[in-house]
Amino acid sequence: MTDALVIPVPSALSETPRLRDALARFCEEHGVPSRVGLHVQLAVEEVVVNVIEHGYRHDPGRVIEVRLDVIDGTLTATVVDDAAPFDPLQVAAPDVGAALATREAGGVGILLARRLMDGVVYRREGDRNIIVLTKRVA
Repeated sequence: MTDALVIPVPSALSETPRLRDALARFCEEHGVPSRVGLHVQLAVEEVVVNVIEHGYRHDPGRVIEVRLDVIDGTLTATVVDDAAPFDPLQVAAPDVGAALATREAGGVGILLARRLMDGVVYRREGDRNIIVLTKRVA
């Protein structure tokens, strides 16, 4: 199946439940196993929240585009923003074994996305950051 869903997400944390619902519906409509769907939802939400908080700094006039499709047994979620260039894959993974009191904040979201998904790729095209997350569903 090659029909895609494009979800414009305004830069507000209050939009994340709507995003989650749209992701869940898409996965259900495309026969994505529930566990795989949950992984995709968590990973995409982590990326989007990072853009809202760090890339857009909660600027309500900005929008993140999330595109989903399933082709040849692979679900692809593409997250596009026009924030300053930032490759989250270049950030050192946090030491999740360290005590919370001594651990530096940040980095857990992209680590989670990398662990939940089969592939996470970043690229910059023009003035846009593009993160492509893939997960095998069949």
